[in-house]
Amino acid sequence: MMRHLAFGLAVAAMAVTASRLVIAYLEADRVPIDRDWRVGLLTLTAVATGVVVTGGLAYLAHASARRRRYRPLLVLCCGLVLVAAAVLLTPLLVGALAGQHLSEVLVSSAWRWTWSAVAVLAPEVIAAGCMVAYAGAEHDLEQIEELEQQLEQVATERNRRESELVQLRGELVQLTERAGELDELEQQLSELREHRASTASRAEQVECRNGCGFFGASSKAEAGHQRACPAREAAE
Repeated sequence: MMRHLAFGLAVAAMAVTASRLVIAYLEADRVPIDRDWRVGLLTLTAVATGVVVTGGLAYLAHASARRRRYRPLLVLCCGLVLVAAAVLLTPLLVGALAGQHLSEVLVSSAWRWTWSAVAVLAPEVIAAGCMVAYAGAEHDLEQIEELEQQLEQVATERNRRESELVQLRGELVQLTERAGELDELEQQLSELREHRASTASRAEQVECRNGCGFFGASSKAEAGHQRACPAREAAE
């Protein structure tokens, strides 16, 4: 909203100068101007000047308080506009109080030149300040758009990483399940090895010939067992 207001004030300032330039160039070329046209152009200049000076000063004060980037330049424009408003309005108020026309108040040629120069420059200063503020607003808008794009990229990257994390968690669960299965297989393999070792050890031993359930490590051990074999004693 404020950005469009700055552009509108700049256009109004251009209208002030443009209408004055039309009259000036026509008179310089000795082209007669119809009275109604002259009144219309001067009325447009007066209304646009009032809008530009009052509205422009308020906008420049607002912009100088909001934008640090161009604050010194905007503050300078505000000061110049305040001085211009004082120079333009003070003689009019003095003349109104004294019942005099502006030409009667500005009696010296220097004051007439000064007042005319200020009347010409004031809208231009306001237009320049408004365009500077407009440029600052455009720059801020570009920065905001750039930050939004960066935030969007960060959000996209975050979503991608979150999806990768979910995928890695799923793979971790699968690996954990496989690790549990491997532990079970290793335990079964260990039990099988122990069983095979026990079976192989027992196969190498020599069983008591009388069937008492004794297993000797060798034939000599089995023969020595015969002296105390309960099955042999029972048979005898």
